Amino acid sequence: MNSFALSKQNRASLEITVRVGCGRMCDYCPQELFIESFKAKSPGKTRVLTLLDLQTYIKNVRNTTLIKWTGFTEPLDAKEFPEMIEFLRESGFEQTISTTLCGNKRSVEYFITNLSKFKQITLHLPDDQGLMKGKFDENYALLLETLIQNYTSAKCKPQVDLFLIGRNWHNSIKDIIDLSLKNGVFSQENVVKAKYLNTRAGSINVNRFGLKVSGESLQKGEKYYCSYKRLNQGVLIPDGSVILCCQDYGMVHTIGSLKNSKLDDVYNSIETDTVKRKSFETGTFLPCTSCEHYQPIGAAVTTNRKE
Repeated sequence: MNSFALSKQNRASLEITVRVGCGRMCDYCPQELFIESFKAKSPGKTRVLTLLDLQTYIKNVRNTTLIKWTGFTEPLDAKEFPEMIEFLRESGFEQTISTTLCGNKRSVEYFITNLSKFKQITLHLPDDQGLMKGKFDENYALLLETLIQNYTSAKCKPQVDLFLIGRNWHNSIKDIIDLSLKNGVFSQENVVKAKYLNTRAGSINVNRFGLKVSGESLQKGEKYYCSYKRLNQGVLIPDGSVILCCQDYGMVHTIGSLKNSKLDDVYNSIETDTVKRKSFETGTFLPCTSCEHYQPIGAAVTTNRKE
């Protein structure tokens, strides 16, 4: 079986990181690793994504590619977020977003009033244990209430998931979420409370949070693949580089740059390089060797969970 065909989704996507370093610094996110790795490997390079940067890079991306506003940092930290969204829409791209509802005030306000411009929305909301960092007070609660009101009245409703890492919702928003479920704005199917947590290629101790790991890292086998299917789901960072995937916070493997290469070629770069191809297929490819999703072909798929 072909390791690379099995390691890709049917549709290519591109995750966008809007800056180096997130303002949240949540306990379960290895931001320090990302920041230090960028300093060491890309000194002096662009740290904040601008509209002009995006317009330059996107010329090398087919508009059938799904754009995911997530990456390594909070997307609403981008000051030009509204302009970026409108530019991509006009260019024919579908877009999704995962957000904490924190960030640049103008960008947050734009987002909560333009929900229908996204194909899918994940609201990554604060917990009652302080694992997510931020100021979650009456102002934050009002933002969430306004978002729910706008969603309720929207003619075109995107898929929305309410995502939690932790024991329960933060006290500032618990009643709001409970009421939205009671009133049928959302259903329990929209609520995703994590039982599993990715280790980010071994950079997080999942046990610390009382959660489970998707699978055992690097079981033995003859031929390997990414059961998370991330070989055509790279992460764009502000300087135009595309990092292997959303698990590689340490920037161990840059697969190319959209400054001078087409995204299709970037996504095929491991497969077309004889040395890298052999390393990936035989189970020695970095940083995948530290990732629980790097599995021998035929092993249980790590994302197929029974509970």
